[in-house]
Amino acid sequence: MVTVITSISLDHTAQLGGTLELIAAEKAGILKAGVPAVVCVPDAGPMEVIRAKAQELGAPVIDVTKFRVKNIREDLLGTRFDAELNGFRETLSSCGKPNEKEPAFQNVEISMDGRHQISNALCALSVIEVMRRAGIIMSDEKILQGMKKAVQKARFEILETSPYVILDGAHNPAGVRALTDTVLTHFSGKRILLCAGILKDKEFYKMAEMLTELRADLILTNVPNPRTMEAEELADVFLSFDLYGKREREVWTVPVCAEAIALAEARKTGYDLVLWAGSLYLMGEVRRNITCRQ
Repeated sequence: MVTVITSISLDHTAQLGGTLELIAAEKAGILKAGVPAVVCVPDAGPMEVIRAKAQELGAPVIDVTKFRVKNIREDLLGTRFDAELNGFRETLSSCGKPNEKEPAFQNVEISMDGRHQISNALCALSVIEVMRRAGIIMSDEKILQGMKKAVQKARFEILETSPYVILDGAHNPAGVRALTDTVLTHFSGKRILLCAGILKDKEFYKMAEMLTELRADLILTNVPNPRTMEAEELADVFLSFDLYGKREREVWTVPVCAEAIALAEARKTGYDLVLWAGSLYLMGEVRRNITCRQ
C-alpha cells in the first residue's frame, strides 16, 4: 500500500556503498510500481536518486521535508507540534487516489525526545494518511493516542531522573549528531558523565569529536561484542582533542562493561546527567543491569 524511506546516513557502508547516493540507490529498491512512497531525505543528491527510481516505477513521492511544522514545544517528557502535510493531496491525486483536502494535525504529542523524532513522526502520519485514503478507518483521536504511546528502547530513554540516567544507542555520526543536539537542548551547562563504548568498524573519530561538545567527564568501556574498539584505544581518540588531552575533564578507562556500570553508579551523584551512548549492544547490557537493580 505504501513504502517509506527515512533519513539516509553513512552506515553499513561495506554492504550499502560509500556515498549517500549509493546508499539511496539500495534503499530505493523498496519502491514499487504505482505505490505511493513516503520519503524523508533532505539531502539533494540521494533525493534525486530516489526520485529517478520513483519516476521509473510511476510511484508518487510524498516528500516529508516539505511539510509545515509549527508551534513546537519541547521538554524532557517529549515534544508537541502542529503539522500540515502540504503537497499530499496533489501527490496522491496523480495516481488516482481520492484525497479531498490537505491533511493536518493539531497538538501532536510524541514521547521520544529530539527534533529528529518530529521527522519520524511525520513519516508515520504520512503512512497513516495513505492508508486512510485507501479505505482503512482510523480516527484522529486514535492516531494521536498512538503517537503519544510510541516509544523505542535505548533511544534517548530516561531510566532514572535523580540524577538523570539516559540511554541512547547512537552508533553512527548522524545518530550522535542528533543525540548531541538533544542533550545540549536540555542539559547545556550541566554536569554530564558520558559513558561510551563504540564498535571499531564505526566512524569513531567523527563520533567522538561530536561528543566532545558535551564537555562531559568520560567513562570508556568495551562493547560486549567481538567487534568492540578497546577502551584504551577509544581513550586515545578522545585524548586527541584538547578538552581531554589537556585533562580539563576526567577520563576513566574501564574495559569490563560490568565494572564501568558499577563506576557510573558510584559516581552519578556528582552529575546532573549520566549518559550512556555509542552502541546498541552496550545499551542492552546497561539496560539489563540497571533495570534488574530497580
